[in-house]
Amino acid sequence: MKRIRIVLSLVIFSCILSFSSCGTMNLGSKLKKVEIGMSKKEVIDILGTGYDQVAARDTPDGTLEILRYHNATIDGAIPYIVSFLNGTLVEWYREPAN
Repeated sequence: MKRIRIVLSLVIFSCILSFSSCGTMNLGSKLKKVEIGMSKKEVIDILGTGYDQVAARDTPDGTLEILRYHNATIDGAIPYIVSFLNGTLVEWYREPAN
């Protein structure tokens, strides 16, 4: 019975680790498809709707909108920032750790 518990625990741990790493690779591989100049719709079609809108403001050049995507990992969330000017991607980067 003890051996079954150990094997079951290892299987569960392996599944959790596997799913966590898939999420990390998933957003990372999606970000490789994102290019400056894409429309907001194109970026959301690639990265998905799992973002928070963290800022929006009018500038002399037009409307600037900033979204934050969270990439869940074993070590916590790694936020990525994507910025749109007039609905066009002008910047994306990994948010620095505090």
